Amino acid sequence: MSAGLAACGACHDEMARHAGPAHEMLACDLCHRGDPSATDLPTAHRGLLAYPGDLANADQTCGRCHADRTASVRHNPMAHGDGMVRTTRLAWGQPWADSLLDKLCAGCHLARPRNPSLPPAANRGGGCLACHWAGPDRGITARVGDERCFGCHARSGRIALNYAGLAEVNGYGNEPVVGTLDDGRPVRRRPADSHHAAGLACIDCHTATGLMGTAGLDIACEDCHRNQADRKTFPQWNADELKFRERIPFPADERTGFLVTGRTGTPLWNVQVSESDLILHGKLDGLPRRIPVWTAESHAGAEDHANLSCSACHSQWAPQCYGCHLRYAPEEEQWDHRLGRMTKGRWIEERWDVESGLPALGVNEQGQIVPVVPGMILSAEHPDWSEQRFRRRFAALSPHTTGKARGCDSCHGSRTALGLGSATGARGPDGLAVDAWVGRDGRGALRQEGSGVRPLSPEQIEKLMKTLE
Repeated sequence: MSAGLAACGACHDEMARHAGPAHEMLACDLCHRGDPSATDLPTAHRGLLAYPGDLANADQTCGRCHADRTASVRHNPMAHGDGMVRTTRLAWGQPWADSLLDKLCAGCHLARPRNPSLPPAANRGGGCLACHWAGPDRGITARVGDERCFGCHARSGRIALNYAGLAEVNGYGNEPVVGTLDDGRPVRRRPADSHHAAGLACIDCHTATGLMGTAGLDIACEDCHRNQADRKTFPQWNADELKFRERIPFPADERTGFLVTGRTGTPLWNVQVSESDLILHGKLDGLPRRIPVWTAESHAGAEDHANLSCSACHSQWAPQCYGCHLRYAPEEEQWDHRLGRMTKGRWIEERWDVESGLPALGVNEQGQIVPVVPGMILSAEHPDWSEQRFRRRFAALSPHTTGKARGCDSCHGSRTALGLGSATGARGPDGLAVDAWVGRDGRGALRQEGSGVRPLSPEQIEKLMKTLE
């Protein structure tokens, strides 16, 4: 036992092994700081860090051994949230956008200080520990379970819920509610993602490069199911990639070729390549699973649909909210995530028309057809404004509800898929159907600047509408 463990253990014996096997022989002060040589409490706890790994202290804690990761993770979208900030400012302008971000949105990012008293659905932030702390029984681990993703990703695109086959509902009427999340949101059962049904964890697909690197998303469906890239052998791995060599769960030598991601060339070290098969080994359970490979026979009309993303066809459903209202109450107080304290002014949210059906489709910057969901079909009121404001914006989403491909009619015979919404029913302040994204003449498309995705063009809509008429 190190001197630090022995000294701190005099008072904290129950915490002596809480760091987990990989860190159990480290002195407490290497992570928690303080002075283990002191014999009185005030001196021993001087400069103590209760939660090492917060991005504010990561350089002097986790970064002492993992400097490359603590440097790169600060530039990861999960830490800086640039897309969220940019979209909100574009939609609402200043200073109202930053007020909204501070009070409601900024709670979901890694730089938020850790608060261990929050329930799982609200447990966010903490820097390195946000993902790598698995509780006092397991300590710090690289085998990050899906429950660590849940706190942030059960909101917004609801990826954590979708993947497990749970969809939010309105919470009234005769909806088939199966339970309530610990933050009060009622949910129903929907088809789980086929990867979840097969037992895959989030980290079985998502790489360290994507989760802690500067590029953001790294993995794509094609990386496993239709990988045409040259295989990468150990002599081609960089120093950072070679750190994972000891975790490879199957025999591998200098000649072994590994699949790589198309975006960054990251080796998929848990996928075993043979002459006849691809086998994914679970990073959590170690179990082997055969990967089905793309074939032309199973994708009829592939040439005619070359611009379709995998998720455009294979997403079974997506979360959709077609009604949202925000009201600002200046006399009330609300927690400010940026300042870390209660401040004057409260944004009050209301929502309705929560759905979980097949998503609409849009076009991303690469010209691919992708699923889209309402980012905001939102009215808002603020004392600074002379009248209520309305915004209609859709966002691209990979729903993580992968399954059998949707039928041809669900796109070619669907106004909803084309972004036109229902033919009957209520209209929004902009004259479009409440559940629409764009008009048949292209109305609404100009509201999407800066989003990275656009509606189908009037020409595309007309071409596809011919199957309806």
